[in-house]
Amino acid sequence: MSKKIATIEILEEGETVFGSPTSGEYMVRRYEDGVEMGGEFHRTLSEAGAAIESWEGGILANPYDKIMKKDA
Repeated sequence: MSKKIATIEILEEGETVFGSPTSGEYMVRRYEDGVEMGGEFHRTLSEAGAAIESWEGGILANPYDKIMKKDA
């Protein structure tokens, strides 16, 4: 059985991805067995948390636990 995890990255105001503006400030990155499989953008942390629940197949008690800090 493969292991699915996801993380949330909070984008800065005006930040672009691949040179384009995004549809939300919360970027969810999806991984399967350690390989990035894709991602999506969400306007709220709640929406991002729901996307993680769907990907990982469980209930996420606190979406803040999935936030990844950007390298300084």
